Amino acid sequence: AGLNPEVNKWSMVFDFNDESKTGKNFKIMSLSEYSENSWFPVGSECERAVPLLEGEVAAAQAYKLVPENTTGGGTGGAGMSFSFNTSQEDAEKAVAQSEAATPPTPPPTAAPTAAEVVPPPPVASCTTIAVGTKVEARFGKGTTWYLAIVAKVHDDGEKFDLDYLDGSKETKVSKEFVQLPVKRTVGWNPNAAKAKAEARKKSGEAAPSALGSDPTAGLKLRAIIEEEDRQTAVKEAVASSPALELIYFDAKGVIEPSRMMLSLVGVKYTDTRLPLGDNFELPGFADKKAEGIFTMNLDKVPILKIGEDQSIGQSKAIDRYIANKFGFLGRNEMEAAQIDMWCEHCVDIKKSYADAKKGKEKGSEDLEVAKKEWLTNKLP
Repeated sequence: AGLNPEVNKWSMVFDFNDESKTGKNFKIMSLSEYSENSWFPVGSECERAVPLLEGEVAAAQAYKLVPENTTGGGTGGAGMSFSFNTSQEDAEKAVAQSEAATPPTPPPTAAPTAAEVVPPPPVASCTTIAVGTKVEARFGKGTTWYLAIVAKVHDDGEKFDLDYLDGSKETKVSKEFVQLPVKRTVGWNPNAAKAKAEARKKSGEAAPSALGSDPTAGLKLRAIIEEEDRQTAVKEAVASSPALELIYFDAKGVIEPSRMMLSLVGVKYTDTRLPLGDNFELPGFADKKAEGIFTMNLDKVPILKIGEDQSIGQSKAIDRYIANKFGFLGRNEMEAAQIDMWCEHCVDIKKSYADAKKGKEKGSEDLEVAKKEWLTNKLP
């Protein structure tokens, strides 16, 4: 308001409900009225009110406090303040004197030539942004600007880690999507807004929503971005995967989940299947065993060979390696644990089914009865 902080603000108040300034509503005590028992709201160090001023003196003092650059050219009384004991007549007189003292607006001058044009001051760029700076950023490289705090600066101000006010986070956001907050003018007509709200209520139309009005929208958008990042990581893992070879019998068995995962993501691998004879003879297995390639897995299969000199045994270890590398082990620790849980459920179910058939001759009535009993009463 252009008020001088050294002048008590109450002396600048004009009470339009008491134009004759009788002091019926409130007044400022003169110095002679102060006593040792005077009450000061914030203690004895509180600034004392200035003495009462005569009307013209108060108006002149207030006029000195009006900013020189007021909107619209002259002051026009728009930015003037007056003492509470200034009458309406004195105030109008001061305004008239102010307007009379305002110099006339000079005639417009010719437009400057290109050489005379002074470029505007540069807008603060991202190079001036440091950790802790409040900025605006286009979350997810979108078109809408959201407020955020800079958590980290990368590459001398080329990229930023951002903590958004709704709890979302982004890392290494390019400076083209970040700027210092821009001052904006927002127009809002309460009557028009109320009329639209009443119209929506009558028609049953839902109120419009935006990112800022939905507390979960930021989390939803972050989940979408994270899923896109996960898919990108999977594609990169597939493209950079070393040579893989799965060695198992020519059957589905315990290694089929690994074969399915590799096929789903499009990983090229060697599917080495050892032949099974009519009576489950294992001639191919014996040859491979003699080469010593099964030694690290206690002379068992399956084996996953990775590159030239690495191998993994045990079917569940192979499953988890492939799942983790190619995006089948969930998006976080909880999802990974839940996937592990269901895999162990499958192991228990398979064992329970095998126990139910144990000791029953193939094709026998006892076997069929046991299978039916398990499927009816024991299958989870």
